[in-house]
Amino acid sequence: METLELWYSGLAGAERFFWTVALAASAIFLVQALLTLVGMDADTDFDVSDMHVDTMDNGGALSLFSIRSLINFFVGFGWAGVTFLGYGIDITIVVCLSVAVGIAFAYMYLFMRKQLKKLERNGAFKITDCVGMSCQVYLRIPAAGTGKGKVQVSVNGSVLELNAVTDGEAIPTGTTVRVVSITGVDLKVEKLS
Repeated sequence: METLELWYSGLAGAERFFWTVALAASAIFLVQALLTLVGMDADTDFDVSDMHVDTMDNGGALSLFSIRSLINFFVGFGWAGVTFLGYGIDITIVVCLSVAVGIAFAYMYLFMRKQLKKLERNGAFKITDCVGMSCQVYLRIPAAGTGKGKVQVSVNGSVLELNAVTDGEAIPTGTTVRVVSITGVDLKVEKLS
């Protein structure tokens, strides 16, 4: 521990600044990553003297100024500064390069989030999605709405068994039909010609 304190106290002003930013941002980044892995990265809100702060960017539009993208900026900024100072580059150039790397890290994070967002799919079933689809009669459908039969319909990669009625003649099992409309919670179907 003494060696670490001696090393830190021996750093020059710019080196100390970049090392502090790099280590602090990396520690926060690791905590965020661990919380994400264990599923505790849900929306966490807290109030700071009448100011509402949202600690996670969890939906809708992706924001460059979310906590996570700022942490990514500081990780890139800090480690770039430490690296470039090691090459003996002028401090003005180091700061400019570090800001550029930090912005690249923030945009990289946003790009990855945007790509991952594309993979999300709402698996909720809406019966109205069936209108116009072809399906197979699973249980005979009685004529002229006198009873209900069943059809098997494939929606969003899932095969569902739903109640069906018809206005026409009875439709036997195995017949291919088309969903014309929804009546209550039942599908109204007709034979395909």
